[in-house]
Amino acid sequence: MIPPLVIFSRKTLNPELTVQEVPGTMYGLSDSGWMTSDIFENWFTHHFLVHAPAGRPLLLLIDGHSTHYNSSFITKAAHEKVIIFCLPPNTTHLLQPLDKSAFGPLKTFWNQECQDYMSRNPGKVVTQYSFMQVFSRAWYRAMTTPNLVSAFKVTGVYPVNRHAIEILSTTPKKSFQPEALGKKTGLAFIPLYSPVAPKCSCSSRSSSDQMSSDDDFTIEERTRFRKRFIEGYDILTDKRYNLWLQKFCDSNTSTDLPPASSTSSACLPSSVSSIATSSNLLFGEGIRVSTLKKILKPPQPEVAKPPNYPRNYGKVLTSAENLKIIQDKERLKSEMLAEKERKRQERERKKEERLEEAKRKKEERERKKKEKEMAQMRKNNEQVAEDIDFGKHYTFESFE
Repeated sequence: MIPPLVIFSRKTLNPELTVQEVPGTMYGLSDSGWMTSDIFENWFTHHFLVHAPAGRPLLLLIDGHSTHYNSSFITKAAHEKVIIFCLPPNTTHLLQPLDKSAFGPLKTFWNQECQDYMSRNPGKVVTQYSFMQVFSRAWYRAMTTPNLVSAFKVTGVYPVNRHAIEILSTTPKKSFQPEALGKKTGLAFIPLYSPVAPKCSCSSRSSSDQMSSDDDFTIEERTRFRKRFIEGYDILTDKRYNLWLQKFCDSNTSTDLPPASSTSSACLPSSVSSIATSSNLLFGEGIRVSTLKKILKPPQPEVAKPPNYPRNYGKVLTSAENLKIIQDKERLKSEMLAEKERKRQERERKKEERLEEAKRKKEERERKKKEKEMAQMRKNNEQVAEDIDFGKHYTFESFE
């Protein structure tokens, strides 16, 4: 059994933290106390390979944590003939051996040892300095050979058993068939509710019913239908209007039409003719939806399609294909870093050029300012000299 790896959130390792440790324990230090790529690679190189059996190849099961995707670690594992198998996402609770039979007992014994420690030491709590003292006892109780063998057996890793994990849905499927409203509410009669009558074709109706319906047209209906037919304003879902059209087409009479119109169905528009000959005309079946209905139809909510997530499988990180992918990613990453460094250097160079240009301009301004001051000083001196000469000349003339 490989000794544990303990990570402390510290900068340096105090020897007092290792008191009563599990023999061979490896320690890691990080700012957050969590695993990092460097700690994981160091664990694999100086801990796993040291305590692992000498036989090759070896199988190392890991999860998909980002610290495990280290190109140098995977390359080193492939060189050492260690097969790195990454478990599928969200399946470690089923497939990872330690999660099945090791970590559960370890957490249970850890809680018990913490309670025992605080009972033996009233007023004290478990700190970093007493951690190894408590953890080592829980480790010896949980990490036993039967537990570890059972962990690999339950997950079907060794001995290999493809049917060790069976995920059966015990929840019955919900029926999407609508339940009768009367049965749902328990009422014998519900207002404003009536079952939909079964639809039938015109041929199923008796001739006596058709004749009685033919004679039910009032003068107002005949006038309205005739005007509707002339103007082409057809509400094709109107059963009375469809029955009036059927009577006109069957009887081939022009009693309801103006004299200018033909009495044969051939003079009807093609859409009306096709509608009139429909077998289910009385009940509105097979009739095209009018433009008015399309306009007044409320917008239907869009049904969201289920997302098409890619299927994730476990993968061997040390395979040739994955090594090539990792190498390509590393190459692209190095190229991006090199390009980033080049751009940084270019920015630094331009910044230095701007500073030098600003310095040069400043020196040029200082020089011009000094030259201007010197010129002004010379001019002042010349003026003073002229004034002095003028004063001497005026004095000599006054004495004479």
